[in-house]
Amino acid sequence: MVDTISLSKLLAGVVGLYPGFAAGSDQPAGYHREPVVYLSDAHKLLRPDILHDLGPNLAKIDYPAYSPTKTYFRYDVVKGNDGKLYENQVKGNLGHAVSESDYWQPTTALSAWYSRIERGAISKLALLLASGSVPLLDNQAIFSLEGNASDTINKQNRFVGWRIYVSGNDTALEVLKAALQLSGAVENFPLYLYHSTQDAPLTVLNLTGNTPGRSIWKDINETLYQRIGGYYLFGYYENDLPTNVFAIGANRSFAVGAACRSCGGGVDAYLLEGRSPFIAIEPVYIPNVSTPLTMDLAELSAVQVSSQTWGLNLVISAKSDATRPLIANKDNLVNALLYSIACDVLEEISTSDRVNATAKNMTNQAYIALNGQKDTDKGLKAERNKIIADTKATFSTISPATPPEKQRPGISIGSMWD
Repeated sequence: MVDTISLSKLLAGVVGLYPGFAAGSDQPAGYHREPVVYLSDAHKLLRPDILHDLGPNLAKIDYPAYSPTKTYFRYDVVKGNDGKLYENQVKGNLGHAVSESDYWQPTTALSAWYSRIERGAISKLALLLASGSVPLLDNQAIFSLEGNASDTINKQNRFVGWRIYVSGNDTALEVLKAALQLSGAVENFPLYLYHSTQDAPLTVLNLTGNTPGRSIWKDINETLYQRIGGYYLFGYYENDLPTNVFAIGANRSFAVGAACRSCGGGVDAYLLEGRSPFIAIEPVYIPNVSTPLTMDLAELSAVQVSSQTWGLNLVISAKSDATRPLIANKDNLVNALLYSIACDVLEEISTSDRVNATAKNMTNQAYIALNGQKDTDKGLKAERNKIIADTKATFSTISPATPPEKQRPGISIGSMWD
C-alpha cells in the first residue's frame, strides 16, 4: 500500500519539461519551475521545440468556468473569474471558491497537461516499488451482528461516532464499506469522516436506503494512515436524521479484555483480537452540535463512552504502508521517475495528431526512441525497466513495505507501462 496522492504532491516538479519557456500560454505553473532534472536528460529528442510542436495544442484547450454548484473530482481544472486556471486538490469539492488554497492550486494549460502524465508515472512507480507487501489483516467487519431493532438511540442534538486511531508500524488501514443501522428510510443521509489535523471532512458519505431495522451499507474506499498521526473521527449528526427515524445502537465492547466471548459464538471477540494491533476505536459524542463541527471543538468537547456502537459498522483491511520510506528516500526515486515520465511523454508525442513540419518528421523518431529498432537497440523503455529494477532492489533493503521483485512467468516491471 502506498499513498500516491501524498507522493504526487511531494514529487511534482522534480522532473522538469525543459529549461526555458516561450512567452504566452506555454508557461509552467509555479510547482513546475524548480526541477532537479529535465526530460532531455533522459533523451535528447525531448527538447523544447519538439515538445512544443508535438505536445498538446494548448491554444485549443478550453477549460470550463468554475461553478459553485458543481462537485469537482480531484485534479479537475477550471477557469476562474480572473481568467486563470485552477486545479482541484481534494475529493468531492463542492462550493469552495478557487481562492481557497486548501482546495485549489493555480496551474496553467501546460502544467495541467504535464501533471496528468507526471501523476500517472509517479503512481505506477510507487505502486510497483510497494508491490508484493504482505497484507496485515484481511477484510473484516468491526461487528459481525447487528443491534436489536428495539434499541433505538434518542436524539440529543449531538455528533455521535467513533474516534479511530491507526496503530502498528507504518500501517495503512483500508476502509472498504461503511454502514448505519436505522429504524426507517433515509435519502442522502450524510456520514462524516474527519481527521484531527483539519476542520473540513476528508469525505462525506451519503446513505440512501429503506430497510427498517437493518443496516444500510455503502462503499467508501478510504485509506487511514498511521504515519499521519492524530486520529480520525467517523460518525453523524443526530439532527440530520428524519423526524421519525432513529439509529439503532448496541452496547458492545471496543476493548480486547472486555470483549464478550459467548455473544454470537465469540465472533466479535475473535475479530477484535485480530484487528487490535492495527486499530483502536473509542465511541464518543459531542454535545450540542447540529452543524459541521471544527476539529478544535471536537477535541475539547468530545465525551467518551465505553460501549456504544451508535449503529455504525465498517469493513476494513490493513496493509503495510510504503509511503514513509519512499518519502524519506525520495532522492533515490529521481532517476527512475525521470525515465518513467520520459517514456510516457515519448509515448504521447509518438501518437500525436498535430499537423506541422515537426510532427511529420519526428513522430516516427519518437516511436523508435521509445521502443528501439533492432536487437541491440531496445529503446528508452529498456533503460527505464533496468533503472526501475535497480531502484526496487535498493528499496527492498530499506523497508519490509517495499519487498524485492517476485519473479513470475509472463510478468515484468515493464508490464505496468507497456
